[in-house]
Amino acid sequence: MQTTTNEPFVRRRVAIGRWSTTLGFLVLLAGMYISLQQPQRPDPGSISWIFFAPWITLFLGIVLLNVGKYHAMRYGSNPRVDQALANALKGLDHRYHLYSYVPDWPVEHLLSTPHGVIVLEPRSFSGEIIHAGSEWKRPMNLKGILQRFAEGGLGNPTREALADAEAVHQMLRERLGDALGDSISVFPIIVMTNPRIKLTMSNPDVPVVTIGNVRSAIRQLKDATKLTTAVQRQLVRALHWDPPHQALSTTRSNT
Repeated sequence: MQTTTNEPFVRRRVAIGRWSTTLGFLVLLAGMYISLQQPQRPDPGSISWIFFAPWITLFLGIVLLNVGKYHAMRYGSNPRVDQALANALKGLDHRYHLYSYVPDWPVEHLLSTPHGVIVLEPRSFSGEIIHAGSEWKRPMNLKGILQRFAEGGLGNPTREALADAEAVHQMLRERLGDALGDSISVFPIIVMTNPRIKLTMSNPDVPVVTIGNVRSAIRQLKDATKLTTAVQRQLVRALHWDPPHQALSTTRSNT
């Protein structure tokens, strides 16, 4: 399997995560210091903007910490999401090509195959999750409530995966023309990257797999209609990305 990753993009996002986290803590410490310097009972006539500084720094610090957490979880994990996907897909032949973080693409992870393209939607959820049809939720117990506070909302990965698949289809139409673009299947797959997840599923509208099973799920697509050699070549040309000289991608073959 071949891989192409926009490494400078990832490094920038990791740096944003680190700096946002550091600045967030510094801003919170500054707010705490300002708060401790203020009199416990200020004179109403002497209240100025400095009185509101602790609240401003609290808000700003929380925002910065959340930005840092988002980028750290999405781009700074070890292994990184793109690396974990590449490792999980080892063993696929050279006709499979994993693209990650290509500029101006509507998705971050796209796998080109002899049967079409696959939109890989990674999610790092942990804990217990209930998924039925297109609905995602956590159980209404203490652990589920704590997970909501720790990780935030689940959103709707199903809706996001379907929207991303349609966006990729539109990109193919623009690059290959409507007729040829519509002839290429786009398959969305939601990939759970966290081994600590406990997922209960029933009739999912979009396939959901753990990262250890993603290769098996992709190999099942062999039952789908195979693209002709000519269409495969046009698809490869349409997805080809030439990075700028200063922004090298990493391309390798695992087989």
